[in-house]
Amino acid sequence: MSYPDRDYPDQVPRLKAFQAAHPEIEIRNPADTGGWWSAHRAGKNLCVEQDLGHLLDRLEWLLEHDG
Repeated sequence: MSYPDRDYPDQVPRLKAFQAAHPEIEIRNPADTGGWWSAHRAGKNLCVEQDLGHLLDRLEWLLEHDG
């Protein structure tokens, strides 16, 4: 079996660093959300992605452009 993103770096350290820097953002894992990663702040859905790395990329972009 071949995995297309097998060279993609482990995202768990990046997730932990993001959570430490932004405790106001709740990140829900696929086990809790039916297969998708999701991020929420103050009850508002910020984004949903199938891949943790893409979710973190999107969150970083949103925070950079929206505050």
